[in-house]
Amino acid sequence: MIIRRDNSYYEISNKKERCIDEEIPFEIPYSWSWARIESLFQINPRNNIPDETIVGFMPMSHIKAGFTNSFEYEEKLWKDVKSGFTHFADNDIIIAKISPCFQNRKSAIVHNLPSGYGAGTTELHVLRDCTNLLYMPFFLLIFKSCYFIQSGTKEFTGTAGQQRIGKNFMSKYLVPVPPYLEQKRIVKKMGDCIIKFNRF
Repeated sequence: MIIRRDNSYYEISNKKERCIDEEIPFEIPYSWSWARIESLFQINPRNNIPDETIVGFMPMSHIKAGFTNSFEYEEKLWKDVKSGFTHFADNDIIIAKISPCFQNRKSAIVHNLPSGYGAGTTELHVLRDCTNLLYMPFFLLIFKSCYFIQSGTKEFTGTAGQQRIGKNFMSKYLVPVPPYLEQKRIVKKMGDCIIKFNRF
């Protein structure tokens, strides 16, 4: 848990408190808070569903790049894709973890899958809301932001052409968390701006 006191930020973990002012990247409104991804999301969860369930299957080529929330899927039986692939479900955020797909913003909120479940390329990180208090489109905006992409590329591991962001980067990454209704207002405002931009 991260708290603000006397204009400083403190993280409480295992009953110990430490100042994290040096980790805070920028100022946020007083009504907002900072949180690490691991405190808001289950990272790379696994599905436990019957083998004969029809699910959506997504190779990387089926996830669109850029500032969209677009993807396609193939229908598969769960028993055929449950091993050796990444698991996800409706309302999860999927984020490509390998270069250059990460920089190209291959990320989306999964929705309308057959039976509500799916699997896909192993080159994804999956975030599942563990609070039931998050407006997922707001967090997708964060994960498509230049700041997040630049922060991730600085933490790449692996050889050229096969570089990735690891689970530890995702777990410890700090995200700003506005009140729920403000999350929705921000997403609507961004959508309005995109519509106006596309008219020119």
